Amino acid sequence: MRAIEWRNYIYKGNHDKIGDKFKIISHKDVRFMLIHNPDRYNALNFEGWIIHGHHHGNFLDKYPFFNWKERRINVSVEVVNYMPISLDLIIKLIKKEKRNIKKVNDLFIE
Repeated sequence: MRAIEWRNYIYKGNHDKIGDKFKIISHKDVRFMLIHNPDRYNALNFEGWIIHGHHHGNFLDKYPFFNWKERRINVSVEVVNYMPISLDLIIKLIKKEKRNIKKVNDLFIE
């Protein structure tokens, strides 16, 4: 059995006084910016995929779970059904999907 490595990343939200504003990571040769608000800081010019929260389940047309065109993933708890989302799943979607996905539950609806 293979051990699973699990890391949680939590970043400064718009109501927080302390914490990092963003972090750049790579996973399987894909670059990600982890940030609370996708419309702030360097996110607008980042040349990878942006993983964010901030908009919760609001504005799903602009901030869906998976936004192919804008290269953004909204992992707000309301959008991901209060479950953690693995980077491996996100990379599978990047390689496979060419569409927007409003909520993570939409992955299982044909």
